[in-house]
Amino acid sequence: MAFESQGQGLTMAYMHLPAKEGQPTVLLLHGKNFASSYWETTANWLHEHGYGDVIPDQIGFGKSDKPVNYQYSFAALANNTKQLLTSLNLEDVIVTGHSMGGMVASRFALNYPGSVS
Repeated sequence: MAFESQGQGLTMAYMHLPAKEGQPTVLLLHGKNFASSYWETTANWLHEHGYGDVIPDQIGFGKSDKPVNYQYSFAALANNTKQLLTSLNLEDVIVTGHSMGGMVASRFALNYPGSVS
């Protein structure tokens, strides 16, 4: 996903496995020393059971851009994640995070309470 954050154009890599009709989507947020691939086993299990998955590589990690002049904060990462969900037309997700991803998940839920289950 191409988007703008902190005055610069960035690209965020992600995986999206759509849910079966009527099933929820789970947002899976990786930890600091990880990338979205950390969630492969979990995402496959969820998808086999009808759930959708959205698994971003946060800016600075995995296959996403790694800008030098960027203020990394939980609020910035949560906002980038919200932009990703908006681009996918997803309004409500179940949020799960590992390690640093848990902090991003908490900030996401605080900033966008209407978007989380």
